[in-house]
Amino acid sequence: MDAVIFDLDGLLADTEIISLKVYQELLKDFGIPFTEETYSREYSGHREEENVQRFLDTYDLPWNFDQTLEKVYELEARILAKGVNLKKVLKICLLF
Repeated sequence: MDAVIFDLDGLLADTEIISLKVYQELLKDFGIPFTEETYSREYSGHREEENVQRFLDTYDLPWNFDQTLEKVYELEARILAKGVNLKKVLKICLLF
């Protein structure tokens, strides 16, 4: 292996969609819709802890902060296990 690339902010891998899916899944059982618009306006770009607190402040969830954060991590692991798509720009660059 000649190189390793780390992507910690979603520049190369499409990780924003993962967070959206996690939050949608978290609210699905309560019949609460969670749109891309809501995600991008209020949650995108924030730390997970901030988003969990915002969830607790906004929605009537039956969990405390630590329980909600744990559920988010569990959902995230399940979704990530299926793989993460690369962004189209990176796919093009890798071809060259």
